[in-house]
Amino acid sequence: MTARILIADDKENITKLFRRILPADYEVTTAEDGTRALALALAMDFDVIVTDECHRSIYNLWRQVLEYFDAHLIGLTATP
Repeated sequence: MTARILIADDKENITKLFRRILPADYEVTTAEDGTRALALALAMDFDVIVTDECHRSIYNLWRQVLEYFDAHLIGLTATP
């Protein structure tokens, strides 16, 4: 079974990096902002969601998505 992964980050170099380092047989979808990522998460079924921590402003909506789809969430941040 192919893993379906959503990468949500406003920096294109980060989404490109994930596409490069993840195995070619993974289905990787990217979103440039939290609103687009939520729309994708509601429309598609993902196994893993990787999101930039700057999208905390929509955290409660993410919780609803995660509860509904039972996906794993990985948060990234550039700030210490």
